[in-house]
Amino acid sequence: MFCVECGSEERLYGHLCKKCLLSKDLVRPPEHITVQVCQGCGRVLEGAAWKMVLPDSVAASQLEAGTRKHDQVSSVRWQVPYIPPEKGEHKVLCTATATIEGDELALDHEVAIRVRFGSCPSCSRQAGDYYEAILQLRMEGLSARDAEVELAEEHAMVLRMVDEFAETDEKAFLSKESAVQGGIDYYMGSMAMARSIATKLRSYTGASLNESPSIVGQKDGVDVYRNSILVKLPVHREGDVVAFGKKLHVVEASDSKMLTLKSAINGQIIRVRADDGKLRQVARYRDLREAVVVTYDGTTVQVLDPDSMVSVTLHRPPYLKRLGETVSVVRYDDMLYIV
Repeated sequence: MFCVECGSEERLYGHLCKKCLLSKDLVRPPEHITVQVCQGCGRVLEGAAWKMVLPDSVAASQLEAGTRKHDQVSSVRWQVPYIPPEKGEHKVLCTATATIEGDELALDHEVAIRVRFGSCPSCSRQAGDYYEAILQLRMEGLSARDAEVELAEEHAMVLRMVDEFAETDEKAFLSKESAVQGGIDYYMGSMAMARSIATKLRSYTGASLNESPSIVGQKDGVDVYRNSILVKLPVHREGDVVAFGKKLHVVEASDSKMLTLKSAINGQIIRVRADDGKLRQVARYRDLREAVVVTYDGTTVQVLDPDSMVSVTLHRPPYLKRLGETVSVVRYDDMLYIV
């Protein structure tokens, strides 16, 4: 067998040798392709869906779908290098790997790639202040000025979960957030996300939930609702130090109705109503001080006062079985207590 064009007796691909085959137009990419990028979030339109993928991968898929192949080419895949993010047409040198009877041949082609800016549905909704639910994070007695400080952990949890939901839900975004009397309001694009975050906050903090819908209009003859989800945080949180009557306790567990308290003196456990008038906040868990341990025995611990750095001897709670280099302390009625 020999090549029908040059007579070569080298390996043939069909009726042509490799040299003659390469002289043919083996792959013909489309005259141009268009990659649409969301100017707001960077998502790329792939088919009918906006995805967080690289523009070059979408360009490669479009080239593979639109390339015309020589009869001897069984398949072709494209490698597209970095595409400049600027709007307009870019001439990009791309590589097509054509498979012919098991052999792969690399072929370079300059391709016109047009980058167009658009707006994905998620960013369009955000720009229009779209939201399906208001998550109302509340704590009794909290001022708007102190909300972000007092609710810093919960606020961080909300933002983190919004980022997690955004990976799979195009409506998972915050239209806005605002500090208000008693806490923070979050205007959320996704009802499902708002409910999930509220449930997580309840599990984490012992908060109570209350959801109330309101009709905001109609779409295709069907009522459209927005929901307000009230997440009411307990005033006294796990790890806080409180005075019950005149005795110091550490909050072991809390919810919107009941507290479990542990005496800082003898470790006794009691349960009291969260709204009991004899409860008084002494220190938040995050405001507890660390005192360096100097020495200790079975009933006392000598520490350095964190304010004066003077050595003081404190009562050792019976539940404190092990001691490290420091202990948590709180000042109450001008005296230090280990908690």
